[in-house]
Amino acid sequence: MTNKMSGRNLEKAIKASGMKKSEVARAKGIAPETLSRIISGKFGMNASDAEEFARILKCSPSQILFERKPIEIFGTAMRTSNNVSGNIKVKDASEKRVLLYNSYNFSDDVVCIRRENPAQRSHIDGMLYFFSNRPIQNTYVDERCLSKKCVVKLKTNEIHICILYQTGDTKYRIHDSYNPDILYDNVEIQWASRITWECLDPIGEGFEEVD
Repeated sequence: MTNKMSGRNLEKAIKASGMKKSEVARAKGIAPETLSRIISGKFGMNASDAEEFARILKCSPSQILFERKPIEIFGTAMRTSNNVSGNIKVKDASEKRVLLYNSYNFSDDVVCIRRENPAQRSHIDGMLYFFSNRPIQNTYVDERCLSKKCVVKLKTNEIHICILYQTGDTKYRIHDSYNPDILYDNVEIQWASRITWECLDPIGEGFEEVD
């Protein structure tokens, strides 16, 4: 990682902390000019420096040391009037890509779905579901999806967040992820990817949307 990248990360962490650069420099025991050179990339930073800055700024050393990878929002999930998981709207090629940044070190294949329902506000609005896009790109059902919460695309092109059960060699039963209701039975699906993490409070976890 370049000095400039770690310097930019440090500057963002200082801004997020609400501290002044002079306060950070004083707490670190360095001159403000030295801090400015670290931020600009003229001076390097080692792991010990990152740990000390992290302690001062109340963040993790990884937020300072590592490049933040963008997570693309694959689509939007909205709940229907009868409170079951509705069809997920996927962004098409003509729509602007929406990216989220966070200090978590996600693998390159991870994407997410954001839950929204302006008409019926609830505590889960805005939450994020993270999953791998490999089953999407290679069109297969990840066997880890069975009996687990996952993202599924049916042969009819509908996409759902659901619990998946196999009923035959190529047939599946789909349950709503929040209710025991059976949404579909003995249906064929194009792909399924297991949800690896749900984030109920993206803002609290430090996610920010960027252009």
